[in-house]
Amino acid sequence: MPTSDIDFLNLLTDIIQKQIVILGRDVVLRKARSIGKITIDDTGAVTAVEGEAKVYLKSLIVSLAEISPESIRKTIEPMVSGNPELQALISHLQVEGKEDAAPTAQVPVVSPTSK
Repeated sequence: MPTSDIDFLNLLTDIIQKQIVILGRDVVLRKARSIGKITIDDTGAVTAVEGEAKVYLKSLIVSLAEISPESIRKTIEPMVSGNPELQALISHLQVEGKEDAAPTAQVPVVSPTSK
C-alpha cells in the first residue's frame, strides 16, 4: 500500500507504463501530462510532481478512465488492493456494456494545485 510520495510516484509510473502497453504511448502520455504539474519522461516514468503525488494519482485514474474504464479497473485493482480510498475510486469506474463507455459515476477530480 502506498504511504509516501515516493510510493505514489512509483505507482503513478507503474500505471502509466502499463497503460502505454494497452492504450498506446502518445494517448497515455498526453492524458497523464495534462493532469497538472507533473513531469513524465517518454518511457512513462514519473520524475517529478509539484504538490501531493496522491492527488495526481487520483486524477490520473479518472483521466485514463475517460478513455477505457474497464482497462483501468483491470490494471489498477491489483495495484491498489491495500488502499481503501483508491479501491473506492476504482469501484466507481463501472462500465455499461462496452469497454469504451464513460464511467457511470461522477468522481470528483481535485486539482493538484488546490489545497
